[in-house]
Amino acid sequence: MAVECEFYNIIVPKTVLESKYPGGVSAYREDCPNASFVEDEHLTRVGFMNPNDTGKFMEALITKGLDYLDENRSSKDFVGMMMFACFEPCDWIETELVDGIKCCWLKGTEPRPISLITRL
Repeated sequence: MAVECEFYNIIVPKTVLESKYPGGVSAYREDCPNASFVEDEHLTRVGFMNPNDTGKFMEALITKGLDYLDENRSSKDFVGMMMFACFEPCDWIETELVDGIKCCWLKGTEPRPISLITRL
């Protein structure tokens, strides 16, 4: 599966959340600062409308124990994106238009079906 990407995005693999984030995926979902949380079987996505909010959330993830960059300055535990462009190099996701929807998925997996943002 794939997750929809809009504007600014923070993508975190579920395996990282289960091993590093206090309370795992369910706590991360609860900590989402807005109504943009989306998940597929591999990834989670939280979206923002501006870079300042994105940066604050990235800082919060680092304080919770996630590592943003590895020794090669590539995305390690999570990646920040604007539409399809990652803020730093990232070799574990793929991005593309799928069925006309901007999305990303864990590299090596099938991008369909797509998990979309649920709007109330």
